[in-house]
Amino acid sequence: MTGNLIKNARKTKGMTQEELGNAIGMSGVAIMRYEKEQREPSKDTIEKIAEVLNVHPNDLVGWKIVNEFESFITYLKSLGYSVFVHQCSETSYSVEIQNNGVTAEFVQSEFEALQEKNKESLEGLILVQSQKNKKEPPSAITENGSDKLNNENTIE
Repeated sequence: MTGNLIKNARKTKGMTQEELGNAIGMSGVAIMRYEKEQREPSKDTIEKIAEVLNVHPNDLVGWKIVNEFESFITYLKSLGYSVFVHQCSETSYSVEIQNNGVTAEFVQSEFEALQEKNKESLEGLILVQSQKNKKEPPSAITENGSDKLNNENTIE
């Protein structure tokens, strides 16, 4: 599967195997072996190929996390983390998260627990903020949305 994904991304970019190989410091023969799945590219090689082809590394290994985790991964990336998903088997994966030279790897159950902790934290933060909002002095807007000052000056 990885081989076909690399080949399709390379062709979409309009590159030959030789050009892609040269761009990542390898031979065209090495690219051919990856595409024919005679060899498995390393994580570093996948990242180099992805960068040259302007695709996400996960797109080259054909592994997509269940939809419920995609938004969490997008959130992590928005915080500046690099996130790499590694397929362990047909039904399991691990996730590597990197930031500022620190790398943490999570097996599937650990990653799911991380997402749950984040959800709990986020919900907790929203609850605390909503309680703070209740303690703030009332604004000049009434419950029905009209401006108190203008109502006071209105002649009925």
